[in-house]
Amino acid sequence: MKKLIALLLAFVMMLSMVACNQTQPNQTTGSTEPNNPSKDTTPATTEKKDPVTLTLYPLNANVTSGKVEGWLGDFLLENYNVILDIWAYSDEKANAIIAGGDLPDIMYFNTQTDFKVMADSGLLLDMDAYLDKMPHLSENATIKPALEYVRQYVTDGSLCFLPLVVGTTANGADVGRQAVKLNWNIYEKIGAPEIKDLDQLVDVLKKMKEAQPTAPDGSPMYAMHLFNNFDSTYFYAMYSWLCINGSYHGEMDKFLIPDCEKGVWNYMLDDNSLYYQGLKFFNTLYREGLLDPDSITTDRTAQHKKIEAGGALAGWAAVPGWEANGYYAVSIKDVKTADANVNAYGNGNYIGVSAKTEHLDEVLSIIDMLADPEALTTFMNGPQGELWDIDADGNAYMTDKGTTLWVNGQTVALASGETYSSVNIPAILAPAEESAYNNAVALSASKKCVELQSQTEASAVWRETNKASNYMEVLVRNDGLLDPFYLNTDMFAANPTDEQSLIIGEAKNIIVQASWKMVYAASDAEFDQIWDKAVKDCEELGIKAIADWRRDELVNAKKLIESME
Repeated sequence: MKKLIALLLAFVMMLSMVACNQTQPNQTTGSTEPNNPSKDTTPATTEKKDPVTLTLYPLNANVTSGKVEGWLGDFLLENYNVILDIWAYSDEKANAIIAGGDLPDIMYFNTQTDFKVMADSGLLLDMDAYLDKMPHLSENATIKPALEYVRQYVTDGSLCFLPLVVGTTANGADVGRQAVKLNWNIYEKIGAPEIKDLDQLVDVLKKMKEAQPTAPDGSPMYAMHLFNNFDSTYFYAMYSWLCINGSYHGEMDKFLIPDCEKGVWNYMLDDNSLYYQGLKFFNTLYREGLLDPDSITTDRTAQHKKIEAGGALAGWAAVPGWEANGYYAVSIKDVKTADANVNAYGNGNYIGVSAKTEHLDEVLSIIDMLADPEALTTFMNGPQGELWDIDADGNAYMTDKGTTLWVNGQTVALASGETYSSVNIPAILAPAEESAYNNAVALSASKKCVELQSQTEASAVWRETNKASNYMEVLVRNDGLLDPFYLNTDMFAANPTDEQSLIIGEAKNIIVQASWKMVYAASDAEFDQIWDKAVKDCEELGIKAIADWRRDELVNAKKLIESME
């Protein structure tokens, strides 16, 4: 995204605006009424207004494009008089939208955005001027520090961007994606053998495939399913490897990988780097018949459906297998993970509003909804009375139908006959933050849900096998829980210059293409030949100097964070 955003610089020079569009609340923009204290506020007879269609550009391809229908469409229409039209995502389209200046009403921005250039373009609304119209956003104590962070470190004073997934993302007993999760019934079928390291894991996966060679739909069973549509900033499959090796994927676009055991950032293209080892692991799975050979031509949605239906031997961070679908974390003594379940300043992605929106009131109401714990309880869990309800004491709880979905992993139908599906539109507030009903905003992230998952028959077997009540206990026992020393450092480090971004983009294309070739390499010699050429080509561009610069920035950011604590 940064490559074409850099083209905005010329466009910015022609703009008369400085920073974000500074339309004030007392000006008539879109459908917002003047903020005039002397105006008669006596309620008039209200007439049903025609619904307003708002356009939204999503964060990634993991959301269905088109007008939102079903229960979520009804919720937005009944409560906000809005029809939400989601544009189809692609990297090329995102660049074209920004370069052309014709933004949707609401747009999500990933970490590759040049936020300061975008803020200075005048294409986005400065929402500081409208905080009084978004009380859930402006008054939430958890969100306030993240808003101030945006002003100070993202946009040089304005609030053109709002942070996403602020606060607690999971409860303390769950490590989410930070584990290898095996299809437990098949693992038990082969006797649940002890696994000491990742080499031995491969042997176990081979035995599992021998015991269960085909999926429920009759297709071949595989242990790992990669996909081809998330590689816009780095080889996304590596996320799965880093999560179980005490690391994190967030700096791969700068060709760095954090080592949480030593507290340092390592150059990604070093000899025998963790990145190289990850590719070797994927290649081993491929050559052993354990990696889906169609991965390079398959998108994430299709792979996720296979895993969700029990058609995989294992789930990994990039395409997880959840307990509700029969996948449980396996104890591997050499596995390390850095547990980070709190985003104090958000997750590095943002949401913005077009300065040209013609429906400002409705847009602001949707933005505020994404920070409203009460509204989010429906947004994240479906209609009240279906998967969840409120007891006599005002507490939210899972209904039997909710338990069927979130605990037992079975598909459920709403009263309307619609099959329930969750929302893949990130909110401003994180899912495990407390709702207005004394529970997690997303009940699937609640302690009660995890507790009930641990009471299933498969969970009872898991506890007996692992002699632990949850996977966090296993990690502690194996000395596998590491400190995420890198946390928030990327948010306080300087972004690459336009020139550096161009080099990063070219190097990214080289290493992503090489990574796919290495996954499918037929021999060790071919594997290393591809690697050596990719490293040479990237370093001729100057990528190592950029990685060294970025490491210095992260080290300084770490010192700054420590001084603030």
